[in-house]
Formats: sequence, C-alpha cells, structure tokens
Amino acid sequence: MIARNAVLGAALALLCGAGAAWSAPTTPAKALDQLRAVAKAYQDQDCTAVQKAGAPLVDAGGLSDESLSAVYEMLVRCEYSLKQNDAAYAHVLKGTALAGASDGLWLLRFAAETYTENNEAAVATLEAIVQKRKSAIAKLELRSVQPVLFAVRKGSDKALRVRLLKVLVSPDFVFADPFVSTEFFALDLAGLLKDDGRIDEAKALVARIRNPEIILSAALDPRLEDMLPKPLDMRALFEKEIELDQKLAREHPDRLRGIVQLAGDLRRVGRDEAAMAALETARTKTGQVKQFSDMDDTLSWYWNERSHVFASLGDKDNAVASMRRGGVTQEHGGLNVSQVINLAELQVDLGLGPDAIETLEVFRASQRAVSGYGDIEMRMARVCAHKLMGELSKVAEDIAYAKAHEADNAMGVVYLLACAGEADASAAALVRLLDNPDDRTMALEQLSTYDRLGSKRDSVMDDLLAGIQKRPEVVAALARAGGLRVFNIRRRDF
Repeated sequence: MIARNAVLGAALALLCGAGAAWSAPTTPAKALDQLRAVAKAYQDQDCTAVQKAGAPLVDAGGLSDESLSAVYEMLVRCEYSLKQNDAAYAHVLKGTALAGASDGLWLLRFAAETYTENNEAAVATLEAIVQKRKSAIAKLELRSVQPVLFAVRKGSDKALRVRLLKVLVSPDFVFADPFVSTEFFALDLAGLLKDDGRIDEAKALVARIRNPEIILSAALDPRLEDMLPKPLDMRALFEKEIELDQKLAREHPDRLRGIVQLAGDLRRVGRDEAAMAALETARTKTGQVKQFSDMDDTLSWYWNERSHVFASLGDKDNAVASMRRGGVTQEHGGLNVSQVINLAELQVDLGLGPDAIETLEVFRASQRAVSGYGDIEMRMARVCAHKLMGELSKVAEDIAYAKAHEADNAMGVVYLLACAGEADASAAALVRLLDNPDDRTMALEQLSTYDRLGSKRDSVMDDLLAGIQKRPEVVAALARAGGLRVFNIRRRDF
C-alpha cells in the first residue's frame, strides 16, 4: 500500500482552499482540474494515473510552491512504488529545490539516498534539512539515521563522518522522541576531534554529556577519559539519571519506554525491588500490560527488562518465562529476533544447553529479519549451547561463518570462538578489537570490573573469557587501550 495519508491530506487541503494555494497560474481552471485528477488517482492508489497526470503538471509551472510540493510528493511516492527509482530521485531533487518544499519531500530524499547507500548525498541532505527545513527533523526517527551513520562510520572518509556528526550534535537536531539522546554522537565526534588535535573542541563536547551510559563509554576511551571529572562516581551519576527518568515517565505517561528505561537504570545501581515495582506500574490488576502509544517498539523490551530483573533477584524460572514472553512479541511489526536471541543467551548462562538450542530453532523454522550483528549473536548462543552439551562438531558452519564475518559483531565473534575452544583465534579477534579506536569500548566495557550489588545472576560468558584475557598478547592490547577499569555499578546487560 502506498504511504499516502499525510500527503493526500495536504493535497485535499490545497483543493479546499484553492484560492490561497495557487499563485496565479496561467490556466487556473485547467491546473485545478489536473491537481484534482492527481489527488483522486493517489487516493485510489492508481500510480500509473498519478504519473500520467502529475509529471506534466510539475513541468508546466504556474503553481505555488505549496501546490507543487504536494504534487511532487505524490508523484515521487508513486514512482518509487512503480520501481522507477531514477525518475523518482530526479523528481525529489527538483521538488526539494523549491523554497516551500514539504517535510515529506525532504524525508523522501534522505530515505532514497540512505536506501541506495549514497552516503555523501544523504549527509548533504541532512545538512540542508537543518538549514532549510528544521520542522522535518522532528519527523525523523533514530533508526532512519542509523544506516547512514553506520555506513559512514565504517567508511574511510573521515571528513564526511565529521560532517555527519556535526549535523547530529547541532542544537537544531532534536528527535521528537524524548527518550532518544544525541549525546552518543557528541562522544563519537569528540574522539575524532581529539585525534586531529582539536582538544578544546573535544573537551567542549564531552562537557555537554550528561547520560551516564555515554559517560561510561567516554571513561573507556583513552582519548577522552582525562576530560572527565575525577573521581568518576558512576553510581551517583546513575542516581541522577534515575531522577530524570522519573520526570520523563511522569511527563510521558503514554510511553512504555519511560518505565523500561527507569527500571533499567534502577537495576544498574542494585535497586532490583524498585525496578520491579516500576515495571509493575505498567500492568493491570490482572497482569496484562496496559496500552501505550509505543507498544510496537517497546513491548518486547519491557519483557526483556523484566527478565533481567528476575535474573538479578535469582528467580531463574520467571527470568526465562519473561524473556520467552518477549520472544513471542512482535519487534518493529515483524517476528521477534532480539528477545529470542537473548532468551537463548540467558539459557546458556543458566547451563540449559538443550533449551537454548530449542529456542534458536525458530530461526530455521521461520523467516526472520536478522541483522549481521544479530546473526553473530544467534550463532554465538548456538555454539555456546552445543559446547555445554559437548557437541561442537555440529556447529562447524557457525564457527566458519563467524570467522568470515568478524566485522559484523567483533565482540560476539570473540565469545563464539571462546565457546568453540579456539582460544588462539578468540584472543586474536580480541586483540584486533582492542586495537580499533572506534570499536574497542565494547570490549573494554565487557571486560572491566563491576560491583555486583547483590545480583544473583552468573555468566558463563565471563568465565570463558577469564583465561583468554590473561594471555600475553591480550594483556598487551589491553594496556595499549588504556587498561581495564573498575566501576561501582553493575555491568550492562545487552
């Protein structure tokens, strides 16, 4: 189905107020009839008719920018629907050249450039949006920006990466979702600026960071850790964040995300009972989760967080049951991936190898959209489960795949190879990760020392790496990365 409601509403509004929308066209009656024809065809989802009537109309001239923008948007959406991508992109470029181009047109342009991996054009479009169409920013979601962010981050064009990050940390770039922070972009940019010797600029960015998760990442980055206050009391920072969480949850009672975020931060400082109490506020007296506006994106993570709290409390049965409930909850409108993998990893931690293998069978039985990162996580859980059962010969393909796809999830490959008994390969992968300034914080975060704060959850994964991180080559790589740190909070559960 064509995504048409918003643009159709705009076109119909123009028709209802035609006198204000039209800027003295040469043949107003004819043009008005043409606009009606385009809107009617769009409403009927007849894209061939939209193209037949819309293409001549945008070329004829004589319309106001507002009218032209509505026609361009209908035309572009239809051309993409008809797989006429070159024509659609040409029209979206012409449409966004209008002074009054709509938010929708700008976002279509960015989406097209992201989809075709035209990263330089996508960055330029974001820069133009900030300069010319700030209202469109509030309609962007973080996941819309992530593909170009990841692609540019992995690329070799450092200048392009700096340009993108500067857009994302600008005061005008504020996502509509109050729970999405742009501070991670500030952290990333600060590291690049420090590499270039722009120390004062880097310090100014680090000083802006308030989110404790991102401060922890800065503390793990040898380029930036000296810019943080000493001593660094992470528990106190999380307690301050909890106050903000409570405020946001009160201000946005329609968002389940606020409750989940609050519970997660409470758990990081060992306040498990308070975390469970917060999660319970999302449920009715009969135990059902209440209706929230962000259920599609957050419900599975509600069950995920509930599982982590039960695991910290030592209630293994409810930890498994909650994560299993998350695994049958849709994720972004499709079959769940994240909680199914997390359930298998929890079962591995609990020594339940056969259960973990059974959990992962859904990936063979049903088609699920798994990212490269998630694919390694899934294979890691399967290899570790088979290790528990003494059946590593059954996962040779998973081991070979991981070695060939280390870039997708380097830390996951480190764990997988450790489970596979390939200590040399695991250590080598860990050294490569620790020597990568962009990605080593993940390894340092996992390997650093944390306060358990009464948690009753154990981790098979931690035991696996205990020997590997003592190897001389790993010790040397850890030293080059600034060494392991000690934090007075719990480790983050992924």
